[in-house]
Amino acid sequence: PTERIFTAGLRFEYLGSGGVDGTMDAPRIRWEVGTLTVDVAPTGGVELIVETDEAHLTASDAVFTVTRNALGTTIEIGRGSVVARCDGVRENLIPGKGRACLPVRAAGWIGRAEALAAAGRPPEAVLEAIESGLRLAGQDDPARGELLAQRIRVLVDLGKYADALSAADDYLESGATSREDEVRSLAEGLRARR
Repeated sequence: PTERIFTAGLRFEYLGSGGVDGTMDAPRIRWEVGTLTVDVAPTGGVELIVETDEAHLTASDAVFTVTRNALGTTIEIGRGSVVARCDGVRENLIPGKGRACLPVRAAGWIGRAEALAAAGRPPEAVLEAIESGLRLAGQDDPARGELLAQRIRVLVDLGKYADALSAADDYLESGATSREDEVRSLAEGLRARR
């Protein structure tokens, strides 16, 4: 981790990437990916804002860690309190009361589903992430096709072949083309199983 002192009242360590703007008394960190640990001194007079795609955090006397990855944003509090807004909820986080904020865009759920699968989570958990992404994806959203394709694979893994064939038909009717050949082949194999 790299340590930085932004002002006399603010120190942070990070392993990842983001940017800082705002003023010395009211800095704003836009955190993109990785782990950021922040120490906002109680006497520094600093009101810090940290933002990710999934979370908006405000602190003026706290030590906290923000981790952003394919699963979303996780916040852990070491000292003080942080006002957090995520998943449509605003709450005060204190030591021992962390928070996980889920993706807010369909494309974020693609990464979450892939990360859950790579971590060996049950296919049902992966399917739930895919379905959450599909609820956010509009008809013209490029993420929709990939989520539909991922849903087919998970349904096959669950042995739900009729549902997988229906999902393949949904993909082929959606106009998505990135995995069209793969899905057509899979659909033919599923039809042959009947």
